[in-house]
Amino acid sequence: MDCAIYNLTPVGTSPYWTQSVMVLLSPFYVLLVLGVFSFLVQRRMRHQPAPQRPYTKLGCFARIKTRFKGAPAEGPAEGEAGETPEQAEAFNKAMESWLMWQSLRARDIFVSLAVVGMFMIHSSTAKFVFGMFKCTTTGAGVSHLKANMHVRCGGDEHYAIISSVAAPCLILWVVGIPLTLYVLLQRNQKEIQATVEKASSGANFSQSMDEGRASQGSKAEATKMLRMNARYSYLFKGYEARHFMWELVVMMRKLALLAGVVFFADPDSHALQAWWVLMVVSTSLVSHMAYSPFVDTVQHVRDAQGNIVRTTTNPWLDYLERLSLIFSLALFSGGQLLFMPPELVADWVKVACTLALSTIFAAWPVVCWSYFAVSSDKVPASLRDRAMACCRRFTRRTAAVSMRNSELAHGVELVEVGSNVPDDVSDAHPANNT
Repeated sequence: MDCAIYNLTPVGTSPYWTQSVMVLLSPFYVLLVLGVFSFLVQRRMRHQPAPQRPYTKLGCFARIKTRFKGAPAEGPAEGEAGETPEQAEAFNKAMESWLMWQSLRARDIFVSLAVVGMFMIHSSTAKFVFGMFKCTTTGAGVSHLKANMHVRCGGDEHYAIISSVAAPCLILWVVGIPLTLYVLLQRNQKEIQATVEKASSGANFSQSMDEGRASQGSKAEATKMLRMNARYSYLFKGYEARHFMWELVVMMRKLALLAGVVFFADPDSHALQAWWVLMVVSTSLVSHMAYSPFVDTVQHVRDAQGNIVRTTTNPWLDYLERLSLIFSLALFSGGQLLFMPPELVADWVKVACTLALSTIFAAWPVVCWSYFAVSSDKVPASLRDRAMACCRRFTRRTAAVSMRNSELAHGVELVEVGSNVPDDVSDAHPANNT
């Protein structure tokens, strides 16, 4: 990428200028591409035929589910009465998806993709913009721009970069993107909260449309809720109705962490950087524990016939986010040991701390997915039983190997102790005389 920028730069112009202008204009290019893509997708999906029964196009997960139950994944079905439960569920999802695409407009698709795209490029753009203000002092006592050492801080070129690129990027993208998202969410607050409450009750769009056939107002309301969900679900999906703006809080947390990483990146500022990061993560942890913004996962306990016996709620999303913040806090706290002098912290302590933190963070995704697989009702019961059986078998084998190793170690210790006994004592022992 740097080589391409260097080749595109005119003679006599710094490549850093070209890179800065590309960062300033890149969101416009992204929005243009997403606009064309949204128009083409809406035009194609609008002419798709409606799904017909019998519906045999099962997804991968449904095929696995039916195979564990012993039923064929795809088989002949005679009408609605002859469908398997998996085929009926797949048809309902396909019909809901078809109704959704028939009701969406190109503008709805564009807003949805634009929200996701702006959210993705916000962090990288903010980091580049912050780097335009970061200066470092060389050995000669001259301050230069850290991102480009050819630019002297406080000079005419630096002021030109700030006035022509850094300030517009800071206003339009770093501050403008969160502010725009806040205005959009605040303007559609009632519709978004109604959409979240409707989704938490278990109703989908096709059911809302069936309820609204007798009333044109209800149908229009269902269509409006669908469009709100399609536009801004990336921001509020998974959160409670009263905390539908929490994704903006997460965005501000990332922005604060980026500011600390960029502005406190000097070797003599690692203590200040650590203090800043720990303060941001601690504040995020306290606020998350105070509000618990994620929705509780509803789980249905079924009997052998498939009937719902008991319904429970599990706030596992809040638990996972809380553990993630705690592990981040432990990582940043333990990382400070690496910067301490050897006379205070030994090298083996630093190595042990590094290995422990690496092991914890490597095992963290496995623990999360294992918890989801065991606790989720969307995973087939037979698959959960097999997973639990594998875990129990692994635990038993690990315990057996550990006990065998301890016995072997104890036997070796006894042999060593016996070999160290003096000859006169061993000869005097009755067992040795026999």
